[in-house]
Amino acid sequence: MAVLGNVRLRLFGLSDEEARFFKRGFCPGRPDVRERLEHIGLMFLRGYNSALRHSRWNAAVREIESIPLEFQGFAYEGASMAVAFWCATMPGQWHRFAEWCNGPAERHLYMAYIGAGWAAARLPWLRHGIEDRLEALDRLLGWLVLNGYGFHQGYFQRASENNPKLTHRGRRAFDEGLGRSLWFSECGDVDRIGSTIGALPARRHADLWSGVGLAATYAGVLPKADLIRLRSTAGIFAKDVSQGCAFAAKARERAGNITEYTEIACGIFCGTSAREAAAKTDRALAAERDSAAPDYLRWRERIANAVGEYREPYGRHSPVCS
Repeated sequence: MAVLGNVRLRLFGLSDEEARFFKRGFCPGRPDVRERLEHIGLMFLRGYNSALRHSRWNAAVREIESIPLEFQGFAYEGASMAVAFWCATMPGQWHRFAEWCNGPAERHLYMAYIGAGWAAARLPWLRHGIEDRLEALDRLLGWLVLNGYGFHQGYFQRASENNPKLTHRGRRAFDEGLGRSLWFSECGDVDRIGSTIGALPARRHADLWSGVGLAATYAGVLPKADLIRLRSTAGIFAKDVSQGCAFAAKARERAGNITEYTEIACGIFCGTSAREAAAKTDRALAAERDSAAPDYLRWRERIANAVGEYREPYGRHSPVCS
């Protein structure tokens, strides 16, 4: 098994250089922000390569859970890419990806589905008819696979004009992921992000800003004043930033790794605590599951309506991130 794992690693492994901004051609930005975002990329690669190397999931999980809790979600995202990659290349094994999601990766379910989108981006046969596979995972959360697909394209190809063969709903989920990638490619630079989104068709702005809000909250990390400016720069799409922020809060709440920074971002974007933002996401999810025809975009809209109203930042006396 060790020999097979090493073969997989040689064939499909990714080097740490792939997470370096100079390799990707990203905006170098502030050194402290760049260092953090590169570290996040390295944690993703650590999870991915670990899952490739180990045939037994529990061995990969032990390695991932030796990582500081704040960064484990990124490692699970990477590991999920590797698991989805394996399940999609072995005949009759796709069902095992659901076993991974409902088992070892259950606490990081949002990140697991996003990781599968990375695999879809690299496997044409998995990408073909991808939307038909989503409901087999989860009728609502499964659409996060396309979020991961969009992030991959933005991160590796800078594909802001990418036009994948997806339905309208699929393209919107894809653009969410593309918006997340802007947080990395523009190194959290609020002005550059605003300019990049502004140059794209207006119909895409809401989804792109949703992705920015998710990344700004989950990956961070900017001073409080810059987060306030980000909300202002989003303008009429501030509620979409809030919705993305609530997604991030839920992902961290589920994993048990809410940080002080998560609280600050939720206070600014959602006007509430991280746990309350996560709870509003849950309530919106339950309401959508109870509807006659559950819809991912309508779930997002429910969240945006719940957290997107302007109010004074919650916890205004919280310490400023630096």
